Amino acid sequence: MSDLKRPEIEQAVTWLYTEDFDKLVPFYRDVLELELVLEQPRTRVFRTAPGAFLGVCCMAERPLGTKGVMYTFLCADVMAMYEYLLAKGVEFEHPPRPLGDGTLIATFFRDPQGYHLQIQEFRDPRWVYPPRDKG
Repeated sequence: MSDLKRPEIEQAVTWLYTEDFDKLVPFYRDVLELELVLEQPRTRVFRTAPGAFLGVCCMAERPLGTKGVMYTFLCADVMAMYEYLLAKGVEFEHPPRPLGDGTLIATFFRDPQGYHLQIQEFRDPRWVYPPRDKG
């Protein structure tokens, strides 16, 4: 048994690769209204939740991985988020519906690059959403 203690992981970034910033950056910034927190010559990083980020990287040498990638946005009210994004022109595969044993509700859509995105609401009482500011 090791006495090593794993250092805390404080944040996470998921990277999506593109050849066209002009398609992806406005979608995440203007349509999904994610906060742009870092802008570098070949990358943009958006905050999706406290401690969670989505990076868009424009590097020709990186493979585009739209077939094997799905990014999920967890929210407490999937229907409200669905209606909000629908009003902004997002085209969904279907309205939110129960999946699996019914303890989650989800809907799917794609960004302009073709990455598969999901809005999901857990209804399993064991899932812990972060505390919300009641102010």
